[in-house]
Amino acid sequence: MKVVIPGLCASLTYILGLVSVAKFNVEAKTLTIYLAGHLAGPVSGAITGILASILHQLLNPFGPADLFLCVGQIVAWSATGWAGAWCRPGGVNPPGMTSSRLELETTVVAGPIEPGSAAFEKDVARLEIDRPGRGRLAIRGATLTLAYHIITDWAESKAYGVTFWFFFAGGFVPPCFFTPVHVVSNALLFALVIPILWPYLERFRRQFDA
Repeated sequence: MKVVIPGLCASLTYILGLVSVAKFNVEAKTLTIYLAGHLAGPVSGAITGILASILHQLLNPFGPADLFLCVGQIVAWSATGWAGAWCRPGGVNPPGMTSSRLELETTVVAGPIEPGSAAFEKDVARLEIDRPGRGRLAIRGATLTLAYHIITDWAESKAYGVTFWFFFAGGFVPPCFFTPVHVVSNALLFALVIPILWPYLERFRRQFDA
């Protein structure tokens, strides 16, 4: 299944890109690539970002971008997929993790769980422990989106022979406020969507890790 996730999520990312073409720089592509890493791990997450970038360039209705920008987008989106795995529960073991959390983290429940059973209660407790707050999720979305702009703006500066600050500062120019709108919208998407999907994401993730 881990082999399938990159293709599915990359295809979904391309479709979402077409849907959001006419929007005011509001997109769900970053979130989709991040969730691919969360579900299937760092390698699959990075591959999702690479495939999504290639699809976006090859099938772009406006034509492919400059080579520098293509490479910058591949780097940024593959890092987003990797970050999805790094930030998931068990991606890293933070210092001071309690023994109860370690016990819950290493518990894999196979098959359906009877409501009210000890396994069910442990499963619910584990999900509650690992669920990140909306503020933390918003920071992740904003950070990854800002990193995307820094990487791609640097790539564009190399492509067109101008300074990095020319492109980066241009994203903050009114009335569009291209970069701030992108950063804030992704922060809100991460904070609002991931908590809703969390129980399903975690149960699928543990099946992949089993």
